[in-house]
Amino acid sequence: MVAVDAVASLRDERRGPRPHRNCMARDKVFISYCHADRALMGELKTMLAPVLNQGQVVLWDDTQIQPGAKWREEIQAGLDAARVGVLLVSDNFLSSGFITNQEVPQLLQAAEQDGATLFWICLSPCLWQHSPVARYQAANTPDKPLDQIPKAKRKAAWQAICLKLLQVAHAPAAAPPPEPKPAARPVAEPKAEATSAVRAEPKPPATPAPPTEKPPRTPPLLRPAQRVSAPPDEPAPRSVSTSQPESFLPPQPAPFNPIGRWRVEVMALVHSTMTVDFYPNAACQGSQVVPYLGSLPFQGGWGYDLSSRTLTIQGMVQYTPFLLVIVIQGGQGANYTGLGMDGITYQFTRLG
Repeated sequence: MVAVDAVASLRDERRGPRPHRNCMARDKVFISYCHADRALMGELKTMLAPVLNQGQVVLWDDTQIQPGAKWREEIQAGLDAARVGVLLVSDNFLSSGFITNQEVPQLLQAAEQDGATLFWICLSPCLWQHSPVARYQAANTPDKPLDQIPKAKRKAAWQAICLKLLQVAHAPAAAPPPEPKPAARPVAEPKAEATSAVRAEPKPPATPAPPTEKPPRTPPLLRPAQRVSAPPDEPAPRSVSTSQPESFLPPQPAPFNPIGRWRVEVMALVHSTMTVDFYPNAACQGSQVVPYLGSLPFQGGWGYDLSSRTLTIQGMVQYTPFLLVIVIQGGQGANYTGLGMDGITYQFTRLG
């Protein structure tokens, strides 16, 4: 991130990362990069310029350090305020002692303990598989580093990466893991009373209630393009009878069948709209219209788990893979509501 002299770098390697401090709100996007990759970092900031100018995202990088300021304290303050840590990974990045010994460990610790998000981008061919970022999903395909893509086509890759970054930056922060509770102390048993006290006669053991028969389970719910039906030689299972009137039963969500064309409203801070065609062969294709970025076509596959009402969409947009996991919470007719694993609400409207 910052060019340090040999003495300072050696001292940092011996000292290791500073202790983690959570003394301020995490509301910024911290960019960790090597100065040798400054040109590609500039391309990222250029693509983000519309949302930066509107204040939708607040970036921090070492170019904001003013002359005369204590650069170590400035970087530490940026790390403490990082809601998202953007790592521009390259061979230069992984060879920097300051980055790998100071910045990366603190960002990893913030991701594991404070609910921050690690967002790494592969800039050039490198041994990222042997680094700590290998445990986290990359924002682009590491097999196609950005510096290997012609500049004219690289803009489309940056576009897709920035869309993901905006979703991550505006998603609710993950809750930090709860602190372990102290073990409860055993309660001391009361001392026995005097032998002259009258003891109660032991009660006879209660007769166990006969086991109740469990209602028959419905057959397992299947993947797309399959229907649940009773075998031809067996009658269809009967519904479980209840003692309450039907009007007092809780309402059940209407069944959701993804096959067809849908309009999906992404209710994030940066509002966008998707049009998706789900085919019976588990393939899908469509486009997403995003402000300032236009229409982004995508294609891939889908699956729907009927038991958990979970819709999974996986594919490629431009040069970048994506994965959506949405739990359908309810709906009726042509309108349904889902909650993504990223905390974003999705509104589904059937078009055909």
